[in-house]
Amino acid sequence: MPPPRLTAAEVDSIFRRSENQPTLYQGRDQNPEGVAHALARHYLITNIGLADRLANEARNGAITFFSAYISRADMVAAALELLNGPAGLWARERLFDTAATDRRPRGSHTGMRAVIQYFGGTYRVRYPGGTGIMPASSCRMILDRIDERPLKMHIHTFYPTLQVGDRTSWAQVRYRDGRQFDALP
Repeated sequence: MPPPRLTAAEVDSIFRRSENQPTLYQGRDQNPEGVAHALARHYLITNIGLADRLANEARNGAITFFSAYISRADMVAAALELLNGPAGLWARERLFDTAATDRRPRGSHTGMRAVIQYFGGTYRVRYPGGTGIMPASSCRMILDRIDERPLKMHIHTFYPTLQVGDRTSWAQVRYRDGRQFDALP
């Protein structure tokens, strides 16, 4: 059974309650000192801050596009569309599908992580070095299950992406230790 659709107020609450909080996810791709930073790095950041991130955090090409939403309303609307879209619903169903099976003997549990890529509506974003705005119609969210947070969800990060080529939404769900749980498609 698919999870219930979320409201803008619920998504905004998840953003606010996640910000600057640690995750329980322990996969090898997780920075052990990392905390949730969607608002700080992808909405509240200044254009100078974006330029500084571009200059100092490019990580050998791992991050190629630094951007921030123009408004909190744009950010929440994009996140709402992602979480209520097919890939977001699929990922949330996996995060909270607690039944153990032969294929997944542990079932879902707190600390699991979903990475969701979504293509849909167009939202306004800022970018380093630019004085204007540009449209972005794709975004990526790292969503963790933490049972002590609102709706048991923790948004670790959420940001606009540039997509060339295939525009299919996808999602990956991982156990707390980083092993693959499931993937779409």
